[in-house]
This record gives sequence, structure tokens and C-alpha cells, in this order.
Amino acid sequence: MNTQNTDTNIILVPEILESNGLSVRENNMDKNHSIPLFTLVELVCDDHENGLRFFVQNHSRDCDGTPLYDLTTDTKLVGIDLSLSDALNGCKKDLLSGIFVAVDFGKIRLHYHESALKIVREASVVIDSLKAEGIIDEDCKVIN
Repeated sequence: MNTQNTDTNIILVPEILESNGLSVRENNMDKNHSIPLFTLVELVCDDHENGLRFFVQNHSRDCDGTPLYDLTTDTKLVGIDLSLSDALNGCKKDLLSGIFVAVDFGKIRLHYHESALKIVREASVVIDSLKAEGIIDEDCKVIN
């Protein structure tokens, strides 16, 4: 005996149509990333006043097109130094040791939503510094 309902329609969330007639994905794909690459950001923590600091290394999106941010502390990927004390930003080391092992091991932290990030230093300041030090050229490409 077949108990499956063959009349059931499955709609994935990104394909749901919104009031403007476009799907969730189409609307999200129209949204731009508002935090530029190279920006120093702080990961917002509900339980702590200060959060870990990272550089925005890449712009990405999730399956429904929501703009997301990939973060790093790896100086080879960004081209500037972020010391442990800068990255910790006043957080207790013992609380964060496991996080830093993961960060150091993984090099890049993927897919953070803008609401989880607070801008610490604008990208323009970071980019000007990288250009002055000869790390990147005028087109923001790393100089080998």
C-alpha cells in the first residue's frame, strides 16, 4: 500500500516569491556587500563587550543569496599584521584559546552575516597603509 501523498508540492525557501514578485534569492542577489574587503571587523559576541578581530578577506553568499563575509587573521592572505593582542581586543585568553586554535588551523572563517560584525577600521585606512608599505599596488593587487 502506497502511503505517500503525491499532491504535495515542495518549495525551497530561496524560491519563495515575495510581495514584489521576485524570489527570496533574486531579492538577496540584488543586495550589495556593505563591508569592503580589507576592513578590520570585530565579531560581535552577546556575552562579551569585546569580540575577536578579523579582516574581511572575501565576499560570499549563502544558498539564498544573502551577502556574507569570509574573515581571516592570516597575514599572508591579507598582507598586514594583526597581533594576538589586537585580535583578542581585551577578551580573556583562556576563553578564546579553542577559537584561536580553530582560526589558526583554518586560516579563513567562512560566511558571517553583516549583523555579526562591527567595523573597527575602515578598509580605506587599511588599503592606504598597504599601498604605502608596498604590499599592494594601486589596483589593490598583492605585489610579489
